[in-house]
Amino acid sequence: MFFVPSLQHMAYSKIAVALCYQADMKAPFNELKKHSTIPYPTELIDTIFAEKVKQKMSVLKIPEKLKPDLIFVLKSTVLLIHKWFIDHSEVLEPHFDDVSSIQWRSEGTIDILKTAQALVRREDPVQSVA
Repeated sequence: MFFVPSLQHMAYSKIAVALCYQADMKAPFNELKKHSTIPYPTELIDTIFAEKVKQKMSVLKIPEKLKPDLIFVLKSTVLLIHKWFIDHSEVLEPHFDDVSSIQWRSEGTIDILKTAQALVRREDPVQSVA
């Protein structure tokens, strides 16, 4: 069965990804990476990202009624990014934290093939040669 996202879901996903790409989100992602043994750290995401999410929501000019749904999609996006980093930790440098290399589908999932292609095209090394 195929998931057909609504236009609203696609918009939320696009906003969530854009928020995750902002420079001030790097510190929370790095903090989350320290807990890479936890595959689905939803409570940890709430703790680490709570203040940043609160700041981001105060700046966005969207109706209050829509903010809870956007927060849910944002947390889901953070979880997807975290899981992607865990799944690819063996081929990525330990210091690699460029979430902007991750390519996304319109429904808000990571496009693994396009992400791999983007990483191969990068000028800086993704994996060290031992």
